[in-house]
Amino acid sequence: MIELKNKEELSRLEFLEERDGRAGAMEFALRTFDTYRLIVLNAKRKRLASRATCMFVTTSVDNRASFVKSCLSFREYIRKYR
Repeated sequence: MIELKNKEELSRLEFLEERDGRAGAMEFALRTFDTYRLIVLNAKRKRLASRATCMFVTTSVDNRASFVKSCLSFREYIRKYR
């Protein structure tokens, strides 16, 4: 397993690899990366396209940093195993 920026995401991906194999973990990483990326971009542009974005915009800067860190971890995983 690679060294990811976010240890929580590493744990999730390790669990998914054990349960669903690398293909299942990759599908999760791709889907979640896209979702988190859209949340960060929409929040940055102040577009409240969904409930998740609404909740995200109203929370702290630390929460945004957490989403960005997760995106970086997923992107790293995707690049490594794609």
